[in-house]
Amino acid sequence: VYAWLTGRRTSTGEDRLTYAAQTFAIAADALGADENSAPPAVGRELMLRSAPLRDPGNALKHTIANTRRGAEWSQAAPPSYGDGALPRAVAVGLVQAGSPERAGLAGALDAVTTHAHPIAAGASALLAGIIATQVRRPEAMIPAELIHRLASSSSERHVGHRIESVFDGDPEVPVPFTAHADDALVVALTAMTYDDFRDVLSAAAAMSGNDRVTLAITGALYGSVYGNARIPDRKFDVEGFAAHQTLATTLTNRATVLRETR
Repeated sequence: VYAWLTGRRTSTGEDRLTYAAQTFAIAADALGADENSAPPAVGRELMLRSAPLRDPGNALKHTIANTRRGAEWSQAAPPSYGDGALPRAVAVGLVQAGSPERAGLAGALDAVTTHAHPIAAGASALLAGIIATQVRRPEAMIPAELIHRLASSSSERHVGHRIESVFDGDPEVPVPFTAHADDALVVALTAMTYDDFRDVLSAAAAMSGNDRVTLAITGALYGSVYGNARIPDRKFDVEGFAAHQTLATTLTNRATVLRETR
């Protein structure tokens, strides 16, 4: 799974994986092994695999440094509300498919591994809940209504209000883009007003200035709502695609086990 992460992949094209995809993979691998020990496992793996990470954010750099100095996983992160933890929330939502409450708590715990701020934790919790709800959404349910409901019930009211504004027709899109966790989520959901995958990503790129995390979670949201069939075949050219197929199987199996044991 980590052949591309440890330097044996050298793709330099636009399909080259970014830090967002790398940290998603680390979280997915930890969650696939054991959801209960995932936060400390994620912190440990981020430290061990820090060298090949591609342009990590400042919050992660500080977390890794503090971890190496002996800080516990729950105490290592700075009070950042950047968007760097959001890709990992996607993995949380996939494992907790159909259980948005559990996904929300797990997403918040994962976020504080690297971003110890209520806005970062709240955005991750909400994104994890959205993914968990959408991937097992009954066909009769309207995606936007489920997302609005989750936003309205968010315990982090700043984040909840920002997301509600998207569905109230008055999204608070930051100009210029700041790469804060709540901003990334607002942009991703605003871009989802388009139907075509390319249009959605183009809108997210324009609003975020090609922010890698925003684009990653926009693609994840699109996939959770519309399914794999609506994503262009070009995905097969993405660096490490086979490894992501393996991770997808692992996450699906883990989610199935969790549902059957509850």
